[in-house]
Amino acid sequence: MTKDELSYRALHSTGDYALILEGVVNKGLKTAYDTVRQPWRAVAVQNNSEDFNPRKVLTLHEGGELQHKLENEEWEFSSVSESREQWQLETYGKAWGISRKAVMNDRIGAFQQIPTKFGRAAGRKETKLVMALITAPVTMADGNPLYHASHANLGAGALSATTRGPINAGRKAMTVQVDLDGNDIGVRPRYLFVPEELWDEGSQIVSAKTVPSAPGNVNPYAPDGDNPLQLLTDPNLDADSLTAWYLFADPAEMAALEYGYLDGQDGPTIEREESVMRDGITFVVRHDFGVGAVEHRATYQSTGV
Repeated sequence: MTKDELSYRALHSTGDYALILEGVVNKGLKTAYDTVRQPWRAVAVQNNSEDFNPRKVLTLHEGGELQHKLENEEWEFSSVSESREQWQLETYGKAWGISRKAVMNDRIGAFQQIPTKFGRAAGRKETKLVMALITAPVTMADGNPLYHASHANLGAGALSATTRGPINAGRKAMTVQVDLDGNDIGVRPRYLFVPEELWDEGSQIVSAKTVPSAPGNVNPYAPDGDNPLQLLTDPNLDADSLTAWYLFADPAEMAALEYGYLDGQDGPTIEREESVMRDGITFVVRHDFGVGAVEHRATYQSTGV
């Protein structure tokens, strides 16, 4: 087979070589995307969307306590309070092309690196969007930022392995949160999310069996403690603050963040378009992704100072 015949098969959708080329590109994209480190997934819940309309997230709260019912007495009806947060999918992407000359010059190997780079770029884009929700003053449905005094989830104090006061205050702030009707929620922190700058302090807090400054005091945040914490780090937090740290509940219990893709997708996709005028193939990387802050009671921030 001549190079011109090879290029024809690569540039036409009916050719086997074109399908093989597309398969290689898709595999490279997906593999690279899956290798991107995304610690934020541990603190968020996934719910895909069927379209690009705003996804309204309802948080229902039980209205009052159960009442004792006497014989022949009618049931007492209770109202149900709700809060409404929302987020929506947005489309991100890029295109690149492979020309007939590139095929004939045996440069397909070089183009295989492009979907790999775009796969990583898609993962990084997700992380930047999620971390921006945490570090920027995201406005909730009540008009206040995610972390705000009115939400009772904003504090101060440096993260320290020897002085547990600040992290104890954060734990207490989360455990005493109440719903819209004043009922106890009882949620506990499960994750300690810190910038890379605080990795050492965070590691000691979640691993030491005893408090370093008081060996006789058992560390409640150790794996076998009363409230074990798992450490998460992300350099995007360093870019915002070297001192701020966060607590998050287990999203299976209560999720502070919700993210999703278009139904039927779980990451970026590639579409191939032939271009007769340009004498080549155009590949389009498309990524439909969205994320939103949906529950302030499931997280806590300390400024670290």
